[in-house]
Amino acid sequence: MDKQLLLRLIALVTLIAVVKLANANICYTCMDEPDGYLPYDPDCGMSDYQGIVTNDSHYHNCVTRIYAEGHGGVARYGVVLHFGECGYEPGYFTECYCTGEKCNTNSLCEQCEWHTMGPI
Repeated sequence: MDKQLLLRLIALVTLIAVVKLANANICYTCMDEPDGYLPYDPDCGMSDYQGIVTNDSHYHNCVTRIYAEGHGGVARYGVVLHFGECGYEPGYFTECYCTGEKCNTNSLCEQCEWHTMGPI
C-alpha cells in the first residue's frame, strides 16, 4: 500500500472516530422507583439531579420522563433519536427531550403541557 494512501486512510478513520465521539451523548440514567428498568437512585426525582450517567455513542437525545401518579416516579435516560421537545402517553407519562451532555437535569418537564396527562 502506498504511504500517501495509508496516511489518508488513517486520517479518514481518525476523522470518523472523532465525529462519532462528538455525536455521543452523556445522559443521566436513573429511576426513583426501586423496581424500575433503570438504575435505582432515590434522588432521581430531584429537579437538579446530578447522579448516575451513561455515555453511549448511539444517544443523540436525553430524556426526563415523569410518570403519572400510581405509574412510577421519574426516569432519566438516553435515546437514539427523537424529534420535538415533549412526548406524552396520556394518563401514564409526560417526557421531555434535550440534546447536550447531561442535559436531562434542572427540569421536570415544566415546559410540556401537563393537561395532556388526562385522568388517572
